[in-house]
Amino acid sequence: MVVAEAQDFEEAQEKVYDFKPDLIFLDVRLPDKSGFELARKIKAENLDIFVVIITGYDIPEYRKEAQKLGCKAFIYKGFESAVGIVHAVKNCLPASG
Repeated sequence: MVVAEAQDFEEAQEKVYDFKPDLIFLDVRLPDKSGFELARKIKAENLDIFVVIITGYDIPEYRKEAQKLGCKAFIYKGFESAVGIVHAVKNCLPASG
């Protein structure tokens, strides 16, 4: 397992292409652009990456946008428990047979 962190949109985009992750936790509000922009790019390029949106703002429009972009989960930082985060990750894993 490799874990990487990015501070802004450009760095996150570079790491997506460098690491080719299976899963990313993507904050909506990045210092330079919206995390939704990167999620759109991932979807448009048909990259096989599960995106989990995280945000400190539980706004209905954010939830709708995450769903529209096919994000696997929406996590509100001010409310979600560790159990909820683990559940989001498990939803991204292939079913074991």
